[in-house]
Amino acid sequence: MKIWNHFFNRSVGASAAPASPTLSPDNNRAAVITGPPANESGDEFCRRFAGQPYFQAACFRPSGFYVDRMPTLSEGVWKAVFNRAGGEKMLAKADREKLADLKAKQDELNAQLAEVSFWKSSSMLRGFQAKAVGQLLDGKTPPHIPGHAEVVSSIVATREGLHQAQRNLAPAIFELIKAICDKMRDAARALTIEQDKNERENYGSFFGSEKPFQPSAQLIALAYIALGGIDQATRNFRLTGLISAPDPDGLLRLWWNPAAPVHKPVTVVRETSRRDFEKEAREAATQARNEQRESLNEMVAKVRTQSTASIEAQKDAKAVREAEAELRRQQAFDQLHTKP
Repeated sequence: MKIWNHFFNRSVGASAAPASPTLSPDNNRAAVITGPPANESGDEFCRRFAGQPYFQAACFRPSGFYVDRMPTLSEGVWKAVFNRAGGEKMLAKADREKLADLKAKQDELNAQLAEVSFWKSSSMLRGFQAKAVGQLLDGKTPPHIPGHAEVVSSIVATREGLHQAQRNLAPAIFELIKAICDKMRDAARALTIEQDKNERENYGSFFGSEKPFQPSAQLIALAYIALGGIDQATRNFRLTGLISAPDPDGLLRLWWNPAAPVHKPVTVVRETSRRDFEKEAREAATQARNEQRESLNEMVAKVRTQSTASIEAQKDAKAVREAEAELRRQQAFDQLHTKP
C-alpha cells in the first residue's frame, strides 16, 4: 500500500494536488487531469478571462490550453482576428520569400519520404532480384541481392536522415510562424477586451446589476483564441521538434482550413441525435397504437356481424320448430276426429 501511495502521490499525511477534469483541445472526448485553474496563473489577461464566466474549468499545461468545453471556432471569428493582425501583410516580403523557400524544401523532403516507405520494401526487393536475373541472363556477374532485413535497415537509415533534415528546417520555420502568432495573439486580446467591454455595457443597461454577466459565444471564442487557440500553429514543434511550413499566400490555414468540417461540440451533437431518436420512437409508438386500434375495430365489427347472423339464424330455427310442432298437433287432432 505504501508503494501504491508513493507512485500516486497520496502518501499518508500529504494532501493531494488540486485537480479537475477537463478536455483536450485536440479531442474533447478525452478527459485529462489538470493542475491549478488557469486564472490563477499567467498575466492580467489570463487571470481575467481564463475563468468564470467565460470558462467553467481551464488550465495551462506544457502541451497547451485546456478547457472543460471547446467553444465553436467559426471562420468569421478567425478572419476577424486575422484581419485585425494585418492579414497576409503580417510577413514582410523577405520573410515571405524565405518561408516559400523553406516550404519548397520541406515539400521535397516529404516527397522523398513518400517514395522511401516501408510499404515498398517488398517491391524494392523484387526489383533487386529482377535486375540480378537480367544481368545473369546477359552473361554478366549478377550484383549482390540484399535480404529483406537489409532493405528494411536501408529504409530506416534513409528515413532517419530525411527526418533529421526536416528537423534542421523546423527552427527557421518556427521563428517565422512565431512572429505571426505573436501578432495574432495581440490582435485576439485586443478584440476580446473591446467586445467584453461592449457586451458588459449592453448587458448592464438591459439587465442592470441584478443578473450576473453572461458572455456571448463569440466572446468566449475570442477569449479561447487569445489564450490558447493561437498556439495550435506551433504546438507540434514544442512536442516533437517538427513543424509544417504554411503557404505564404494562405497564412490563415495555420488555424482555419475551409476544407475541414466545422467543429461542433460533442454534447450538442449527442443531444441532437438523442432528441431525434426520441421523436422517431414516439412517432413509431403512435403509429403502432393506431394500427392496433384499427385492427381491434375490424375485429369488433366482424364479431358483431357474426353475432347478428347467429341471432337471426336462431330465430329462424325457433320459428321452424314451432311450425313443425303446430303441424304435428294439427295432424294429431285430425286423426282423432276422423276415426270411425
